[in-house]
Amino acid sequence: MHSIRYSMKIGSKIIHLESVDSTNNYAANLVHQANCINGTVILADDQYLGKGQRGSEWLTSKGDNLTSSIIIYPDKLAVDDQFYLTCMAALSVVDTLKGYGIQANIKWPNDIYVNQEKIGGILIENVIQGNLIKTAIIGIGLNVNSFPKAFNAICMQELISKPLKPFDVLMRLINCLNVWGAELNFGNLNVLLSAYNELILMKNQIVAFEDEKGFFNAKVLGVSINGFLELALENEMRSYGIKQVTWRLESNF
Repeated sequence: MHSIRYSMKIGSKIIHLESVDSTNNYAANLVHQANCINGTVILADDQYLGKGQRGSEWLTSKGDNLTSSIIIYPDKLAVDDQFYLTCMAALSVVDTLKGYGIQANIKWPNDIYVNQEKIGGILIENVIQGNLIKTAIIGIGLNVNSFPKAFNAICMQELISKPLKPFDVLMRLINCLNVWGAELNFGNLNVLLSAYNELILMKNQIVAFEDEKGFFNAKVLGVSINGFLELALENEMRSYGIKQVTWRLESNF
């Protein structure tokens, strides 16, 4: 069993901004200035340079949605175990949605989907010292009342037919982050991975993917302890790290 110990109460300080380039950038500046406490949360009404995976932009309408970042200082979280930060964040978002009666899944590694439409995403940026993670900035975006039309996406309001206040959603998210953060805190990495695997999008189904060699179909098996996606093809098993393979949901047949 891994041993991780850090004193953290996520949400012990909340910084609410009217507008910012990105909450992750703002958080990184605070970390650089050594001007924040463990568990600090940044919430922005407007994020005009929102970042997504692979350098993509994730922009939302002002005041409509949840754009936030959380700063944590793990004590003894190894670089090899950094995927468990993603587990913690993804499970917290799924549980937050469940509180509103919305059933969501995790599209490996860090997108949150309802059926085959994206409702949220996670972007984690780590500062590494030696073989440990010194600082983790966990960016979480959630479509509360609207969604970018250019994406295959959906929002909470559309699913429950009721507008919501992003700040209220954040309060629920913070509660969930502290619950799953406790599992990370006590080194229960197997608990995080097991729960994550139960929620993987299209698990045990055939999905279209693309890697450096081209398109292929494979059955989604789950995620290994190192955070790799495990796929079954007709004659072989494959394991992919982050950015080594892309889902092609629109190509499914």
